[in-house]
Amino acid sequence: MKEGSVICLCLFVIGIILQLCAGPLDWEVFSWPVNLLVLACFLGLSVLAFLFRKKVYFFEFMGSLKAAVPSMMFVCGITVIMGLTRQNESADAPAGLLGFSRMLSSWPFVLLYLWMALIVCQAVLKEGTNWKWRRLPAFAFHLGLLLVLLCGSLGSAEMSMLSMTVNDRTPEKKAVDESGKEHELPISIQLRDFDIREDSPGRIQYLADISIWTRSGRGESAVLSVNNPFKIDGRKIYLSDFDESKGAESDTCTLEVVSDPWLPGVYAGIYLMLLGAACMIFMRKSSEKQGTE
Repeated sequence: MKEGSVICLCLFVIGIILQLCAGPLDWEVFSWPVNLLVLACFLGLSVLAFLFRKKVYFFEFMGSLKAAVPSMMFVCGITVIMGLTRQNESADAPAGLLGFSRMLSSWPFVLLYLWMALIVCQAVLKEGTNWKWRRLPAFAFHLGLLLVLLCGSLGSAEMSMLSMTVNDRTPEKKAVDESGKEHELPISIQLRDFDIREDSPGRIQYLADISIWTRSGRGESAVLSVNNPFKIDGRKIYLSDFDESKGAESDTCTLEVVSDPWLPGVYAGIYLMLLGAACMIFMRKSSEKQGTE
C-alpha cells in the first residue's frame, strides 16, 4: 500500500506543479477526433501493459489491490474537496491558485483520475481474459466504471450548452455559449406561439410552440415546457426564458440547446456498475446462506 500511496501523492504534487506553471487543463483540445485518438492510445497502452505485466513489475503492480486501494482513497479525497468547494467550470472563471474551484480542469484531479482509469482497465483485462461466470459481476462493475471514467472525461470536450433567442418572425440558427461566443448550429428554430396556462392542480405551465429545420431540410414541430425538452439530432432543446413584460403574448423566447454525444456511454457505464454491484450482493448472500445450511 505504501507504493500505491507514494505514486498517488507524487501524481498530486506533479498536478499542483503543472497547475501553477501551465494553468488549468483546456478540455477543448480533446474535441473530436482528438478524443478518439486519445482513447485509442489509452486502450493500446493499457493492453501493452497487461501483456508485459509478467516482465515489468510496475505493470503488474498496476493490476493489484496495492495500487487500487490508495488510488480510490485519493480519488475519493479529491472528490470530497470538489464537493466542499464552490465550482465554476466556465472557461473565463478564475480557477484559484490550486485550481480547486474548477476541479474538473485541475491537473491533480485529472492525473489521479487517469491513474485510477489505468488501474480499472487492468482489472477489466484481467477479468476478461481469465473468464469465469462467478467473475461476471466484478467484470461488469469494473467495465461500467471504466466507461464512466473515459466517456465522462473525453466526452466533456464535446458537451455544449448554448443559449438561443428565437422569435416568431424569422428562423434562428445562431446561439451563444457562457462566454458570449457565437456558434452557428446545424438546425434552425422559429417560435410559432407562446402561451401560459394553469392546469388542474393550480400549476402554471409555460409553453413554447416551435418549428425546427435541419440542414437536410427535415422539418419538425414541438411544444416545449419547463423541464420537458425536445430531442433532435443528438441535441436537447429546453425552454429557458421568455419576455416577461409581454407574458402570454411574448413573441420571443430563450432556449437552451444541450449536446452531449458521449452521455449514452456514461449511462451504460452506470447501469453496468449497478448491475454488477447488485449481482455481487446477491451472490454473496447466496453463498452465506449455503454456508449456514
